[in-house]
Amino acid sequence: MVTCKRSNSSKRASNQITGLRSKEVEDVRLDNQKAFTNSLYLIIGVAALAMLLTFIVVSILIKGIVGPITKVKIALQKMATGDITETVKVNSRDEVGAMAKAYNETQKYLVT
Repeated sequence: MVTCKRSNSSKRASNQITGLRSKEVEDVRLDNQKAFTNSLYLIIGVAALAMLLTFIVVSILIKGIVGPITKVKIALQKMATGDITETVKVNSRDEVGAMAKAYNETQKYLVT
């Protein structure tokens, strides 16, 4: 009968250890799940921020390109209606700046 009591107490001890390990495993699983969720939120946040910054940069670039073209277009429309006094002030050295310079040279030629 002595071995039987030891056996029962061994089983209880084993069950307690197994229960503790299950609790530890569950705690680790929950910690991992929280870490995954936090990482996911961080990735989504960084992606949203990157999209916002991309939108801002693209908007600035578009304004830098479209703005001078619009100025030249308005001046050409005025020239088409007979107003040859309009000049265009564009401070760029790219193709749009060259177009504005050509317009201003044409306007000068027509005025003189």
